[in-house]
Amino acid sequence: MTSIPSVYQPRSRGAVAGRLPQALYWTKVLGQFGFIQLIVQAVGLLSGILLVRSLSKTDYAYFTLANTMQATMTLLADVGISSGLSAIGGRVWQDRLRFGKLINTALHLRRWLLVFSQLVVLPTLLWLLIFNGASVGYACALTALTIVGLHYQVTNGVLVVIPRLHLQIKRVQNLDLVFALGRLGLLFLAYCFFLNSFSAVLAAIISFAVQSYVLKRWARQTVDLAAPVSDEDRRALWAIVRKQAPNDIYFCVQGQLMIWLIGVFGSTKNLADIGALGRLAVIFTIINSMMTSVILPRFARCHSPRLLQARYLQILGCFVIFGAALVMVAVLFPVPFLSVLGPKYMHLKAEVALMALSASVGGVNGAVWACNYSKGWIPSAWITIPLGLAIQTALMLFFDISTVRGVLMMNIVSIFFAIIINVWVGIREMGRAWPPGNLSLN
Repeated sequence: MTSIPSVYQPRSRGAVAGRLPQALYWTKVLGQFGFIQLIVQAVGLLSGILLVRSLSKTDYAYFTLANTMQATMTLLADVGISSGLSAIGGRVWQDRLRFGKLINTALHLRRWLLVFSQLVVLPTLLWLLIFNGASVGYACALTALTIVGLHYQVTNGVLVVIPRLHLQIKRVQNLDLVFALGRLGLLFLAYCFFLNSFSAVLAAIISFAVQSYVLKRWARQTVDLAAPVSDEDRRALWAIVRKQAPNDIYFCVQGQLMIWLIGVFGSTKNLADIGALGRLAVIFTIINSMMTSVILPRFARCHSPRLLQARYLQILGCFVIFGAALVMVAVLFPVPFLSVLGPKYMHLKAEVALMALSASVGGVNGAVWACNYSKGWIPSAWITIPLGLAIQTALMLFFDISTVRGVLMMNIVSIFFAIIINVWVGIREMGRAWPPGNLSLN
């Protein structure tokens, strides 16, 4: 497959004359990606709506807990590995053996981190399931199934970096489409017989397993998967992990805070409401997918401070505009949003606008964080964590965190402060990168 050429290759035309072709190029790339990704997300939305409308509120609450805790453990098994893969891989991706050493080293470290994340989160998942009414046997079975899914997600999270850094966008998209269609097919099959939270999680795991098989086949084409673990890469990755782990752990917990709080202080009904409203934010995954597959690999490979600053502002501006449009539509037309979820959730007219705002500010924060993350620009944990904890503690006292509305309001205000911190970090690091030639990848 012919990869899409990098926009950072030298052009024979002048800078001014090349602006229009470059704009047309980006319009074509993002348009093609966006169209296919729209199909992928539409299929994913169908899967989500099938679950929301078919599962009882109690069963959907269990699914929400399992899905959230699985995502939490996956993030805790990373804490800087992906950042290191992007930063180091952006320099060695053309060397088959060298890139293979980096990939295997990252896999080795992520599996060790996964053990730690399971020891921390699995007991919490088990307790929350039982606390919200699940039987001990069912809670144990759902927890065990979550562990199986974690193995595939950790592996896939590393292997997918290979086609992304090689700019094999169509391959990644085709795989996403197959994954989405496979999961939808499995869910529909379960719906015909017996669909519950256990079969819903199992459908995702089967799809993850197929995805892992395909990614390994692709990896062997461009990377030496038999390459030994590199001590040099291990030291470099651990250096990033030690620097980034406190912030990653904090932001990981913050990202799942709504589910944690409503699961402890709220009711099973409110937990299902939060999970269902979260399905409406799936539209943001389209632009997030563009960010991950198209923009960030090029951002990671960019070494020009002037171009880096322009791309940073463009990415931030796009997310702000997209988020504002989403909030406006949710405020003006809440009923169509809720009708998709079914009659069990039609009472959430006020909350749907808050969820749209929460998703929007979360998308902006995620975009800024991802740009910083891809370059290894890590904010000081001595500043971010104490400040963030102080803000969230104050907000917990101010808002009623046993209600859907209170948890959403707390999340929105908290993310606004996180955006300010992450933008400040990006501006500071880009300032250090000036003049050209001083850009740090660590």
